[in-house]
Amino acid sequence: MAELQETVVQIVLPKGDPGGIRIAEVRESKVRGIIVQAIVFPRERLREFKQNPAWAKCFSVYLLAGRRDEAAKPEVYIGQSTKPRERLTNHDRDPAKVYWEMTIVAIASATPFDRDDIAWLECQCIQKAREVDRFDVHCDRNPDPECVADFGGMMHVFDGLATLATVLGYPVLEPVEDIDRPSAQDEISVTDSGEEFHCRGKDADATGVWVQNHFMVRKGSLARHDVVPCAKETVEPMRKKLVDDGILYEEGGKLRFAQDHTFRSVSGAASVVLGRPADGWIEWEDKNGKTLDDIRASQSH
Repeated sequence: MAELQETVVQIVLPKGDPGGIRIAEVRESKVRGIIVQAIVFPRERLREFKQNPAWAKCFSVYLLAGRRDEAAKPEVYIGQSTKPRERLTNHDRDPAKVYWEMTIVAIASATPFDRDDIAWLECQCIQKAREVDRFDVHCDRNPDPECVADFGGMMHVFDGLATLATVLGYPVLEPVEDIDRPSAQDEISVTDSGEEFHCRGKDADATGVWVQNHFMVRKGSLARHDVVPCAKETVEPMRKKLVDDGILYEEGGKLRFAQDHTFRSVSGAASVVLGRPADGWIEWEDKNGKTLDDIRASQSH
């Protein structure tokens, strides 16, 4: 697996309202003078989006995401337009878009997209979203089967858009990761001393120990019942399996471990306990408040 590189994502709140329009940008996504931006807003803020004249006429690719109560998976519509303000207004009147909750409009700053750029980008988004299969994908056209090769460096722009969508809580274009997959760091465990470590958060209070190079959460530990939105596609399936297997059960609005359970990674254990993506090496602490990372570092000297 290739080593992940640091990625800087900038999110601007034009009116200072985190529930309103957000403009997100990956600074490393510059290709041919293009820096991809994602304009993100809830459907009910469409009027606010339409008030900005800069977004009336521009080459764009957009995602309309949401979930019906009875649906097994969230849904997304993927399209392109040279007039996003007008196009989104038409979608808002479409009764078939009842699931639409959040809007992500990808445009370009500096050198703008052209028609070929957005045709290629729309094709890649549809193709990848279907391959990833996290969302039920809707679109007006099927992508050209030949639209697979990188188009003038635009694959880097697509990667930037995929990152932004995931960071903003809509991983339409990113494959599901195994949150309990051991990392290289997990291969260097803390000595199996029987010492207990604690992970605490909102409605969560868990105890764990190292056992034969794996991390075990103790019976009776409490995990948060709810999962944050950005972890619905990663943490929630694993927790559901633990509930189905009788390892977790509901108690007083929380989840309790019915038995000791061994995880392959400390981060997988922390994510299940906290109901969100978590770095277990800094979430699990000993009785003195030292993190696993602190202890591992001291043992390596």
